[in-house]
Amino acid sequence: MQAMNPRRMVTRSLPALALAVAGAATVVGCGGDDGKAASPASPASKSTASAQLDTYKGAGFTIGYPANWKEITGHTVVPKAAFEVGVKSRDGQTMESSFDVLVNEDLPFPLARIADDFVAFSHASKEFRLIGNRKIELDGAEAWEIRKRYKSPQGQELVQADLFTKTPQGKVVDVRIIFLSSLYDSNQPLVASIRSSFRFNP
Repeated sequence: MQAMNPRRMVTRSLPALALAVAGAATVVGCGGDDGKAASPASPASKSTASAQLDTYKGAGFTIGYPANWKEITGHTVVPKAAFEVGVKSRDGQTMESSFDVLVNEDLPFPLARIADDFVAFSHASKEFRLIGNRKIELDGAEAWEIRKRYKSPQGQELVQADLFTKTPQGKVVDVRIIFLSSLYDSNQPLVASIRSSFRFNP
């Protein structure tokens, strides 16, 4: 992907930042105590290679999410999400993992350009450190997987993975998965299962 100047990107395509700005909101209220998050009793801290997935059905697509992750009550990790589940830490006040689906119908740009803008936004923000950016396929269609690392207001290090694609109807879908950094590597099989579960529907 061609590198872009963040200043030029912001002035060139403000509408394409809608999903990126939503990403900034994930910093608020997502974190937890390291000791509690690493507890064997926590659903997200276990190896989830064989985890069962329930199915979220959106407009024109479906995707799996962990069946044992629950609807988040009390606060929202991603305010503009169409769907959100996750795992709370033992104190019940913070999150150790979350799964969100964002859908935007107002981004009439090529998917690669939207991904470029999201990457440039991440580079421009002091809060985020980009750790992964690759073109993939979801159900045979063009998609991008972008990963970043950042700290929550509680000081916990988080890893966020965004899967971007476009439906045949032109809607931009962003599937966002966030883990405490200490849990991310052990949950890579789960992320792979979620990624491979994506399907387009008529």
